[in-house]
Amino acid sequence: MSHASACGAPVLFKRQEMKYWLPEPVAQRVHCFAAPFVEQDPAAEHLAGQRVTSLYLDTPGLDFYRCHLASAADRFKLRVRYYGDLPGATVFFEVKRKVGRLVDKRRALVPLANVAGLLAGMSASDLPLEGAQAVHLRRFLYLMGLHRAAPKLVVTCWRSSYVSLEAWDKARATLDRNIAFQAASTASLFGDPSRWRRTPAPGPGALLELKFSECLPWWMNELTNRLARYRIAYSKYVAAMSMTVGDVADDAGRRRVPA
Repeated sequence: MSHASACGAPVLFKRQEMKYWLPEPVAQRVHCFAAPFVEQDPAAEHLAGQRVTSLYLDTPGLDFYRCHLASAADRFKLRVRYYGDLPGATVFFEVKRKVGRLVDKRRALVPLANVAGLLAGMSASDLPLEGAQAVHLRRFLYLMGLHRAAPKLVVTCWRSSYVSLEAWDKARATLDRNIAFQAASTASLFGDPSRWRRTPAPGPGALLELKFSECLPWWMNELTNRLARYRIAYSKYVAAMSMTVGDVADDAGRRRVPA
């Protein structure tokens, strides 16, 4: 798989991400500690959070999955992501690329009604998108066609999302709970209610992600020091795919991060 093909589109944002798997009592303490420094993401539907559902694409040989398993220094994901309770009006077509420590995500907001058509080969020019939105969608469709990527998994979770009160640092924190998945062979994000399976995880608890653009704000730096023992490299997609294809679930999708 050629990683060079992921280059060239304008970048929506670049950031670093640090992940932690927290027992629920620790997650509650983290929430209390961070509360004076953050506010709920204004895009969230409810005060308690919202459902986040992602349809992941991969190649016939699962190249994206295998690059993540191998911790390739330059890798990306193709996914269609929906925030909130389905059905709704729009979804994001996302290319999420990781190069070393940096993550850059480019996404386009697309009507939900057009998901099936776009994944079946519909041209981006058939939608009234302009500027960066049109560029990001064309990049997604280009990579999808180049790698013959198609829907493989739907992953869902309940997310509590927070943003820093200091606008300059653009720091964000999310807590994901009740992560579940099912295999997908169509362009639907709905899934079959009877087929959801719990995604492999290190244990009961929540996945905390700390996301920042340049330097860590004080409160986030303090959290990284306090939570060092819980830090982990974890991919919801990789963990779910490992169970789908029968890889060893104890190790696939997660690993401790060296101190």
